[in-house]
Amino acid sequence: MSKDGKRPTKNKGTILSSSSGFKVTCLDSSKRGDGHHGVFLIENPSAHKYVVKCYGRKRSHWREVLDAISNYLSGRSSSRLLGRFNTEKKVLQTWREHGFDVFKQPKNLESIAINKPHLVFEYVKGQTLLSYFADPRISKENKIDKLKRFVPEWGRRHHLALESGNRFLIQEHPSFKHVYINDGGRFIFFDFETVYSTWHSLPSLIGREIAGYVRSLYKVIPSEEFNEFLKLLIKKYPHREYLLFPYYYFYQHPNPFVRFSHSLARRLPRNKRRHSKYLVAPLISDYLQRTHVDCQKYVPHQRS
Repeated sequence: MSKDGKRPTKNKGTILSSSSGFKVTCLDSSKRGDGHHGVFLIENPSAHKYVVKCYGRKRSHWREVLDAISNYLSGRSSSRLLGRFNTEKKVLQTWREHGFDVFKQPKNLESIAINKPHLVFEYVKGQTLLSYFADPRISKENKIDKLKRFVPEWGRRHHLALESGNRFLIQEHPSFKHVYINDGGRFIFFDFETVYSTWHSLPSLIGREIAGYVRSLYKVIPSEEFNEFLKLLIKKYPHREYLLFPYYYFYQHPNPFVRFSHSLARRLPRNKRRHSKYLVAPLISDYLQRTHVDCQKYVPHQRS
């Protein structure tokens, strides 16, 4: 993991003593909370590089209490320090077991004395897939090629999640900014601190993830080119009926309370932007209207 092109941020905490012999650079950190939550590049005297993600408190104590209540009411896993740490470990293990690429744990890892809960990852030079799509120096043809390679495996994961009932295979923060690409063309997924609980049906979570990825793409692709990217995504997606999930769950949800909350949310100014999930969902369904795929058999009966 590497944050090339991003200026290291200042962190008031520290993860290693000055006598450890390691060079530590803060790549990203939370400016609130206890100052110990962040991502750090560690270089040892023999020039080996590792990336360490430390889990600290992200917010003030009172904000953490409010976040805990909010997560419970919205059906998400714990936002507390150990909750996020344990969730990420479980999700990483699940993705690795099913062959989905995430940052690997370095082989022959040297002992690093860090008191805070932490995970150690390989160092990979590259950039996020969102920044790749946003880069005007990269040709449209190269961007389309990357999308062609990305979509089939993305759809395979959704199908596996639905068939196995494993919600650890769905991202809670769906966006191309949480996919890393290196020079070798690996698509490496990251950011798994939170997952949704069984209160939510898997089709609704798949629909939410699909909308999140499409809207993130819509933000950075020029509007005159976006239709070409969307058509390609739909063509290469292996389970086309799943692409109706975003519209169904944002507009025709079986739970009247959820449906009412979505109707209110659509009226907010921020949700009237062209790349809002509430506008992306019907955009996808419009492209599918002639395929006559049936989403009804996937309608969940639990809260979503």
